[in-house]
Amino acid sequence: MKDLNEVCISGTLLRDPVLRRTRADHDMCTVMVSVMRPEPSKAHDYLDVICWEDLAARVAQEFRAGERILFKGRLRKNNYTSTDGKKHISTQIIADYVQRPDDSQSAYYEGTRSETSYAENLS
Repeated sequence: MKDLNEVCISGTLLRDPVLRRTRADHDMCTVMVSVMRPEPSKAHDYLDVICWEDLAARVAQEFRAGERILFKGRLRKNNYTSTDGKKHISTQIIADYVQRPDDSQSAYYEGTRSETSYAENLS
């Protein structure tokens, strides 16, 4: 069996998506999604989702804070050292697909899955 790295989450956008460009001239949109844990805890997880290129532009244009959203994509773990010398680890979801989950007739948006790593292009 091949390895599998696939994630599907549905939750609520906490802030309006903001489109920006990296130093390497790639469109990027980072959003935070609140996802309720299963009963009985009713606690929430707050997950970072990154969209690239055309998908980033669509998310920034079509979605707003408070709206429900569904992402499909993959997990990425980043290790980095901040300017003060502290080591950090972050886990993000790299989105390949976005849709409004409450409307089965709504449009969905699919990104171009690239094998190129964008991590070095973050500004």
